[in-house]
Amino acid sequence: MRLLDKYLLSSIIKSSIGSTVVIVLVVSFFRFLEEISDIGTANYDFFNAFRYLFYIAPSIFNSMIPISILLGCVIVVGTLSSNKELQIFHSATVSPKEIITSTAKYSFVLAVLFSLFAEYLAPSSLLKANFIKDSAMGKNITNLNDTFVWIKKDKKYIFLNRARDIHNKQEFIIFDTDRTSLNKLINSNEIIFQNNSLIAKDVEITDFSSSNIGSRVSIEKYKDNSFEMKLIEDQVKALKRDLKAMSIIDIMDAIAISRNGKMSINHYIIEILNRIIRPLITVGMLLVAMPLVFNYSRSTSIGNRIFISIAVGVVSEMIVRASSALSKNFEIMNYLGPLLPALILISVGLVFIKRKFQIV
Repeated sequence: MRLLDKYLLSSIIKSSIGSTVVIVLVVSFFRFLEEISDIGTANYDFFNAFRYLFYIAPSIFNSMIPISILLGCVIVVGTLSSNKELQIFHSATVSPKEIITSTAKYSFVLAVLFSLFAEYLAPSSLLKANFIKDSAMGKNITNLNDTFVWIKKDKKYIFLNRARDIHNKQEFIIFDTDRTSLNKLINSNEIIFQNNSLIAKDVEITDFSSSNIGSRVSIEKYKDNSFEMKLIEDQVKALKRDLKAMSIIDIMDAIAISRNGKMSINHYIIEILNRIIRPLITVGMLLVAMPLVFNYSRSTSIGNRIFISIAVGVVSEMIVRASSALSKNFEIMNYLGPLLPALILISVGLVFIKRKFQIV
């Protein structure tokens, strides 16, 4: 590795880590302002709010990886320009193409490493954060982990075991009770959600009904085609798996379960593609920003470069969201949607670079 490459790499790593810390702190502060309205509800106090923010920090970091690395790279280029190091590189016959290529290469590697770290930490910490808030606010929802969920609705206790068995099925049980006894067990291995309704298919019902003779209990088992229950939004949200709280391995397991139950897997595929494509989106953002901030003169301040990088990040986020909406609403865009932002950004960036530096 050349001395220039080592210098660029170390500078980008330091600057990107610093940018990440600042961005996570700023976003966490605004999230705290949002949480203030919930503080005082049941047992949700300032201590639980800070615990909640602590555990969602990895998820914030995960969502801010592209803009953090972009900002770090722009600050590095701005510092090189302010210190006249770009001019020195130019005098040493180091072309803009070499500097931009090296910066893009290292930003991609850094985005991959950051994404792997976030993939390991963010899903479990987000699940823990939601558990802390739901418990403190007195919601009748218990996520023991991302596999087991308990919900209380009226006199019914709903249990969902998402762990796969040998047939790739998930276990769903409703305990129908009164104050003193268990009336029914409703069991199914296939559930779907429509609006705020839970629909279980191919259910097995075990009916416990007290007879008139002493304390004997008669047990009757029978099957039914379907069972439907109305739920509130928070309960549906708890039973549905939050994709942000799932690792790629968990999503692959969910795909296997959904295929076995003949359910849609498009949203899972889109989520996986979004995570895989993120390093390429980071490179695309950088390629768009570099012609705007790369300047051998010192006329462009660090502040202007930071503003440009933030503007590029905002526009890129708008493209990503628009593409995500298209992929959800149009079947033809299901798998192209996640790829589209990266293709657009990289193409536009290469055109900008070619026009400014007259290079291919």
